[in-house]
Amino acid sequence: MDVPADASYLEFSNPNYCLITASLWNIELEQLLLWNPSLPEMLNETMLDSCMLEEGFRYCVGGGGGGSIPSGSSTTLPPSSSSAVPSSSVSNISSSTTSLAPVPTPNSNCVLGTGPNGYQGLCDFSCHFGWCPSPCTCTTTGTPAPPPALLTSGQRGYAAPGEAADFGPLCDFACSRVGNYCPGPPCTTVPPATVCVEGTGTGNYEGLCSYTCGFGYCPPGPCTCLAYGTQVLPPPATHPAGVPATGLDESYSGL
Repeated sequence: MDVPADASYLEFSNPNYCLITASLWNIELEQLLLWNPSLPEMLNETMLDSCMLEEGFRYCVGGGGGGSIPSGSSTTLPPSSSSAVPSSSVSNISSSTTSLAPVPTPNSNCVLGTGPNGYQGLCDFSCHFGWCPSPCTCTTTGTPAPPPALLTSGQRGYAAPGEAADFGPLCDFACSRVGNYCPGPPCTTVPPATVCVEGTGTGNYEGLCSYTCGFGYCPPGPCTCLAYGTQVLPPPATHPAGVPATGLDESYSGL
């Protein structure tokens, strides 16, 4: 196990996603996995949501060429025989944080928090930086780390269609910042007031999709939307609605 000689360890009071933890402590995901043999050796995109740092264990999160522990975070310990050990075997751990009973309100001094179901990852992220709104629950206070810088592109985050409205502020906080943490769903970077204004398809669908997508009707499957914007109204109908030609299936209906 290649753990830095000046390794920094952190004990978690709540489960945390590997990807979020690496981002918060300014280290590469590959470093986090290398320093902690209890985690998978490597991850693909479909495995990111299953990689978790478990509650009650401590993990190596810095040292050597890696990132430093953000201000207000928990402890620095000497390396041990394992980089993830049960908290019952850890003693005399110093900490600059104070554990609290859950408080489901925004807290400018929050450094750790959680949330129910689909909110957990977003709450883990935002609460670490001192912003922990309902439905998040702040579990630990201290001196929060400064949030990542806003993206120069001006990208914003929104609740994805069909998701609860209170995802909106959390998605905006995460998706608009450096680090590319924007879980979708429940988040999207497409403004809710916009519709498809350009699209295409393959084969016989190409011309039909190119036309209808320009007016906001771009059914997924036969068509692929290429751009979103303000609704463009279609021209007035001058003929009865068309139907698929003989031998063509219902996927052409509506186009």
